[in-house]
Amino acid sequence: MKHSSFIVGCLVLGLPIVGQAQTTEAVPAPRFYVGLGVYRSYYNRLGNPYNLGTAVPVQATLGYQLRPRLAVQASLAYSGNSGHNAGTMTDYATGNTGEYSSNYRNRFFTLAVQGRYALLRQAAHRLQLDAVGGATIERHTFHGNGTNPNFSSPTPGTSTPYDLNSSNNVYLVSLGPSVRYRLAPRVEAVGDWLLNVDTRAAEHPNSSFALGLRYRFGGLR
Repeated sequence: MKHSSFIVGCLVLGLPIVGQAQTTEAVPAPRFYVGLGVYRSYYNRLGNPYNLGTAVPVQATLGYQLRPRLAVQASLAYSGNSGHNAGTMTDYATGNTGEYSSNYRNRFFTLAVQGRYALLRQAAHRLQLDAVGGATIERHTFHGNGTNPNFSSPTPGTSTPYDLNSSNNVYLVSLGPSVRYRLAPRVEAVGDWLLNVDTRAAEHPNSSFALGLRYRFGGLR
């Protein structure tokens, strides 16, 4: 009888604790993430490949975790350079000289919409490997203006102004691996390498890479 009373007492005392444990809500995982990093592609290049000035493409990313292993994201990378040239030109046919000047501005944009799928089942591991794929648009715009000298009659010694604008879009399908390493509960280092296929010239694929940090929010408390 004493043992029965002791067991009943323990159950009664434990009921509030069990009830509290059952009603406690699970802390949701963060659903959203933002990222910032350095980007490089065949079109949006890092450094000074066109001898027009150094450019460092910067990529911003916004993503949403649909499932524990599946996410969707959109990113935009941007770089640009501009400059001014001026000097004297000589027309070797007439021997006349004239002054010229030019101003130019290049802008490069890379817009991507992608899916991201975790290849490793253990989400608790610091190191993760993903597959990333989607659609990418590369856009280049150019604006230039200045003056060119007139060497021939009837106005030798004068100059003619010009103003030029151009743009070009390239549409790509992208796929490749991504490596993530968790630095803190909300912060990851991310590196992507993608193979890009031009939808209008599939025989000439190219690659791109991005390296940066990502911050998760919208769930941890």
